[in-house]
Amino acid sequence: MVKVDLFDEVREVKYMGFKPFRYAFLYVLLAMSKMSRRDWESKKKLLMSFGWSEQEFLLALRKQPLFMLTSKKKMQELMEFYVTKARLEPSDIDKYTESSSG
Repeated sequence: MVKVDLFDEVREVKYMGFKPFRYAFLYVLLAMSKMSRRDWESKKKLLMSFGWSEQEFLLALRKQPLFMLTSKKKMQELMEFYVTKARLEPSDIDKYTESSSG
């Protein structure tokens, strides 16, 4: 049986600009289907609180779609490290790191 929310998730991933039949589309869909809408939005809000724009969020998602599966706590720790200790601008994080998930 197909999860009803899956259809909504497919529409949302397409709306974000991901093209079906590309690996990134499938990986974003996988990540999105593994968590609640509330958790997804909470993680996105956390990343944006460090200065990421919507466009930067989508760029990071294109490069490393599974980073959203990282725990919120680990995301917070990594972003704090990148921004405070490594002194990277939030917009540079996905340029200089292989993955925001560490």
